[in-house]
Amino acid sequence: MKYITELFLSLVTFLSPAVYATDTYNHANNQLTIPAVVLGDTIYRDVVITVGPILTVGGSNQDSKYVSKPSTTFDSYDPYKNQLTIPNVSAYGFVYYDVVINVGTVLSVGSSSPLQTITLYKTSYENAKLQNVPRLNIVNSNNYTSAWAVGNFFGDNKMAVMIAKSNSLQCYTSNGIDPKCLGSAPMYIKDEYRAEFQFFKLADNGSLEPTTTKIAGCITPRKAIVADFNNDGHPDIFVACHGWDSAINGRWVGEINKLLLNDSKGQGKFTVSDVGTTDFSYYHGAAAADVNGDGWIDIVIVDSFRSPGANITVLINQKNGTFVFDNNRVFGQGNTAGYYSVELVDVDKDGIIDIIAGGHELPIGSAETVILYGNSNNTFGTRKTVIPGITEAPSALDFTVVQNASNQTVIYIGRTTYSNNVLQAYNLTTKISSLLYNQLGTWIEWWLPQTKNGIKGITPYATKNPDVFIPVQ
Repeated sequence: MKYITELFLSLVTFLSPAVYATDTYNHANNQLTIPAVVLGDTIYRDVVITVGPILTVGGSNQDSKYVSKPSTTFDSYDPYKNQLTIPNVSAYGFVYYDVVINVGTVLSVGSSSPLQTITLYKTSYENAKLQNVPRLNIVNSNNYTSAWAVGNFFGDNKMAVMIAKSNSLQCYTSNGIDPKCLGSAPMYIKDEYRAEFQFFKLADNGSLEPTTTKIAGCITPRKAIVADFNNDGHPDIFVACHGWDSAINGRWVGEINKLLLNDSKGQGKFTVSDVGTTDFSYYHGAAAADVNGDGWIDIVIVDSFRSPGANITVLINQKNGTFVFDNNRVFGQGNTAGYYSVELVDVDKDGIIDIIAGGHELPIGSAETVILYGNSNNTFGTRKTVIPGITEAPSALDFTVVQNASNQTVIYIGRTTYSNNVLQAYNLTTKISSLLYNQLGTWIEWWLPQTKNGIKGITPYATKNPDVFIPVQ
């Protein structure tokens, strides 16, 4: 008999998955109908097999000491032993638990999808870009992309999604900001008009199921990043907020960022605090990693309204849930440039984190799209690489770093002119810049790496745009 792996692959038809609570055994034809089987990194849905020898049965619901496994606990198949381990089987009017059988013939397989796995990495870039995240549509009614974050926020090893939608558009009128929305300093917005940070659990069929966890947010949450900021082993969230997109009484007042620290049990109960100031602050981007080498996760933040030379700055973790600005670590970004996007990635593979940053290039701004390499003394920018600009789209939104088939580092830059979407590739070895995608439409603010049919590429994320796949160059 061939391995079930080969049989699965030959029968996959990519239909919409179904979700059931238990396997169902039909003793009349000796067939088992299985909602979901995990094989390696893949979930196979709606599998029907004939049952071989039953090796062990843990118990049944006739015995009160046995408690049904959760419906999200899948069957698992061992191709080397040809054995299937099953949490729940409904047969003869009872539910049997922890059943192990030898697999007979695989009769049919309905669909397949990647196994949801969630890992807490050391950097926010990895926690966003390296998770096995399905492509989700998380834009609000104004077609404005939300800040988002994924993580094991509820301590159940299930992927959860935090969506932080902007509420600012409902407060704009033809004459400026509607006075009904305005509050006093430092928020400059009434509580009832602040956007919510809402949490969803990712269901097995790829849909988002809302939870009761909602947190009062900010006016304009621009970017959410995930890291373990208090070193307790649970994912926390930092949200960069930039406030109104217009001035109040001739002054851009900005906004305070939000830090959401998961509780000590990692069960989705967050302590919320403010980080930063509203003194002409426009916090548009952020990234997290251990910048100063003390074992605690710090934050690099971009703020286009800070004093010249400090548009890219570092928030040093004080190991007590607070952060302190350090303006003496980042050099070489241009003293008058306004930066909007940033990531922390070890681009040159020397074991030291580097900064990738971008904003408005010429002709609308003076921010170079740049790699500021990290130094052994925990500073940045004495060495740098300037990535060539793209005339068609001079505003850099997002960065994705991928190794191509020749093991060369390629940086993909998502760009816009506010009316179109552009994807640029820059090869650090060949120094070749390529324009790979240029389409009118809603912003594509985020791109994620993806492997499709064995081919490495990247794809848009959290957007209503068409499902685009760009192979790695």
